[in-house]
Amino acid sequence: MTPSPRTWLRTSALSATLIFAVAGCSVGSQSTARRTAPDDVPFELLEAPSPTSPAPNGRAVEIYLVREGRLVTVDRTLAPNATIDSVLQALSDGPTAAEQAFGVGSPLPPGQIGTVEPARGVALVDLNISFGDLASEDQGTAIGQIVYTLTARPGIGSVSFTLDGNSIEVPSGDGALTTDALARDDFPGITPR
Repeated sequence: MTPSPRTWLRTSALSATLIFAVAGCSVGSQSTARRTAPDDVPFELLEAPSPTSPAPNGRAVEIYLVREGRLVTVDRTLAPNATIDSVLQALSDGPTAAEQAFGVGSPLPPGQIGTVEPARGVALVDLNISFGDLASEDQGTAIGQIVYTLTARPGIGSVSFTLDGNSIEVPSGDGALTTDALARDDFPGITPR
């Protein structure tokens, strides 16, 4: 069956319209990148936070707390100029009441971390003398919390420990005592799920 001239004309007009519409929506080829003026970008795109952007009133950092014997990642919002000491203070502060309601805790009581000095990818943490009063299992988990929290920071790959300024042995993930710098791989038993 041969289409009528009227049907053929409608089909041709519709095809031409579709071709022009598709061509109008395509992106032209360019050999170099072109900067878009901020006034040409929709307002929502300029203001929308991305997963890697700082928190609105500060910056988000990860600390590691404990639930059911394993580490869990918890975000804290700190001041934009927060130091590594501030991150460890957030860890020492432990879980919020809401986190505790979900079974999140911490064997690391406040005041156990003295100072931290990052150098060449290793953070040297000086623990306070009262750290030795913790049960050995709690010590191992607390060391894991510190290692995970600090190695989440850019430029830190491992953590070494002193006690009141003197080199000490601390428990690794398998319970063995070591003076070596510890990394995340040293704590397979409490790795976050």
